[in-house]
Amino acid sequence: MKGQIKISNKKIIYAIPEYREGRGDVSKIVYEGGKEIYMPFHIRTLPRKLAYENYLDIIALKRRLQEELGQKNILPYPFNKDLIFIPVKVRRPRVKKDGAFGYVNYIWIEDIEKEGNYSKLIFKDKSTLKVLQNYKTLKRRMMQGAWLLECFLPQLQYPINQNRENSICREDLQGIIGQLMEIYKEL
Repeated sequence: MKGQIKISNKKIIYAIPEYREGRGDVSKIVYEGGKEIYMPFHIRTLPRKLAYENYLDIIALKRRLQEELGQKNILPYPFNKDLIFIPVKVRRPRVKKDGAFGYVNYIWIEDIEKEGNYSKLIFKDKSTLKVLQNYKTLKRRMMQGAWLLECFLPQLQYPINQNRENSICREDLQGIIGQLMEIYKEL
């Protein structure tokens, strides 16, 4: 566990797979303000790492999303109200194991423009990303993102008894769990 690369999920706009000379297939993560970092792992690893850092059970989340959305693959991932990844096709793979899909943060999407057979995503900070999907598919993904934000994430929240004083909220519990995980990593 020591020496593991930590990903800050603060203000991620999108994460896409990219070929880099001398490094092969890596994950490019773009943050607010245009800051780019390249992570030395496959894009399929990114949701697992973010789930681990947000103390989520990715397998249970994936199973529940498969049931709710009625699809097995290419799922969106709601980590919290500020980070809802929806999958978009961003490239044509060179070999079979290379991924074609990346993830965009639904919260940051401002508009979608049609460009021939494909589309362009416009983000709140006015940056853009060309995607290899048609407009209708992206609109459907946007509807999934809205549903995740409005309906799915509130179901994951733990109800807090309003009559009880000194109750612990979910954020407090996540902080405590995070501290315990850091202690466990040091052992």
